[in-house]
This record gives sequence, structure tokens and C-alpha cells, in this order.
Amino acid sequence: MRFVDDDLKDVPDGQPGEILFTAPTVFMGYKKNPAANAEAFPFNDGWLRTGDVGRIDADGYVWLTDRKKDLIKYKGNQVTPAELENVLHSHPLVTEAGVCGAWDAVQETEVPVGYVNFKPTVSVADRPRVLQDVLAFANSKVARTKKLRGGLFYLETFPRNATGKLMRRSLPARLQATRNAKL
Repeated sequence: MRFVDDDLKDVPDGQPGEILFTAPTVFMGYKKNPAANAEAFPFNDGWLRTGDVGRIDADGYVWLTDRKKDLIKYKGNQVTPAELENVLHSHPLVTEAGVCGAWDAVQETEVPVGYVNFKPTVSVADRPRVLQDVLAFANSKVARTKKLRGGLFYLETFPRNATGKLMRRSLPARLQATRNAKL
């Protein structure tokens, strides 16, 4: 197992990167699909790109942090939605959280956009103020490159698949049409 950056260079232990595997049981490739093989096996030596992002800690434990497809690329920096969702979840009034990327035409980059739901004690009238408080809270807990620059919005229900997993691509990101056209 190894962890690589976007340029397929190995990253140091503790740093997040895409997970690659090689083993006798890794499949040999896609039949009659050289483009898919080139993407899945970038080194032509059996190392398979998993599409998962993770890191290995000092004790040798592997931590899966996200899916490569879900990463937000803000000005060349990789932002993991799960990390921002964990920060949002740590606020005492937040019951659900989701983060996705949206294209910002002014900055010409993807920006993280957050969605939250609150405990029933937060009234409809208080939502705008609480949203601002939660946004300030979250942005104070993350690096400058990971701030929720696309804003934070209230969402009544979150899109989930049959197993209950959050479907980030179904979050109604602002500027979604622009993002789809640009990317």
C-alpha cells in the first residue's frame, strides 16, 4: 500500500493521499479499455488507484478520510468534505452536516459550501443568526484554505442512499450549473 498526491508522488507518513494497492489478487485490468487501464494503473507495474483518500499514522494504522471524487480543489489545495463536516458536527446546535464544492466564477476555483440542520430548539426566526454563528465557528477551526467560502445554508433533509450514506453530489450547491459547465 502507498499514498500519493495528485502528481502520483509518494506523500510522507501522516499526510493524506490517494491510496494505491498492489497484490497478487489485484485484477489485471479492464478488457479492451486502455484508457481505463491507464487511469487505474498509472505506473504499469500493478499498482491500482483505489479512489480512496487516507493516511497512515505513526502506529501504522490506516485512516480512510474520503473519496477522491468528493475532494474539493480550492486554488490547488485539496479540501476533504468529511473534515469540514466533522467540524460542523462538533457545534452543539448542529444535528446534520454536509459539504460539497461549488464553482466560484469570480475566484475561478471550487469553494467549499456547507449545509446544516439544527436541533429543534433553534426556531425558524433564529436560523439566520445561528447559521452565521456556526459559519464563524467552523471557519475558526480550520486552515485558511479550508474555510467555507461558498457559505453555509440550512437544509431541512439531507440526500442519503439506501444505506444512509450522505450523497454529497446531490446537495443543492449554489452555482451548481456554473460548476458543471466549467468542470
